[in-house]
Amino acid sequence: MNIRITDKHITVGEWITLPMEREKLTKILDKYNHEIKIEKFNLPFMLTAQDIYLHEINDTLIRLSTLDLSSSKINMLYDVIDKVEEQNEGNREWREATKIIVNGSYKIIELPVINKEGSKSDIAKYLYTNGYIKKEIDISPSVYDYIDWTLIWDVCSLEGWTKYYDVITGYTYAVRV
Repeated sequence: MNIRITDKHITVGEWITLPMEREKLTKILDKYNHEIKIEKFNLPFMLTAQDIYLHEINDTLIRLSTLDLSSSKINMLYDVIDKVEEQNEGNREWREATKIIVNGSYKIIELPVINKEGSKSDIAKYLYTNGYIKKEIDISPSVYDYIDWTLIWDVCSLEGWTKYYDVITGYTYAVRV
């Protein structure tokens, strides 16, 4: 994330890139007692005008960088959390979404046999046959072709599963938050 320190919309400070050591950020902010303008940020979450707590944003970026997750998977999780909340007519703030990610309250399944156009019924069948969704009854593979997997997907959706296609990697994922 790049930040420009300004006074009356004129750059008086410097561009800084987060995350950085907390002490270094404090020195920079103390050096310039001016308005802080957040510009050109590339974050996995959206900022609002109220999000000027740079130490909190910096600490969050440091915490995310310690996770055993690629930046594309972190972006995916924020996207999925936003979409799930949108469907539930809610709006989860980025701080709450960060807690879910940091606490590991999610499941990401890479779907190697399912391409971008893969149907949700294909995903439901994959999740079921590979043991990712609980089985109320054991279904014989010989009857798989007779099952309406879209209904199974509807149940998966109610349990928090969503399909995610990563345009950068070209992979399709099933994600539950």
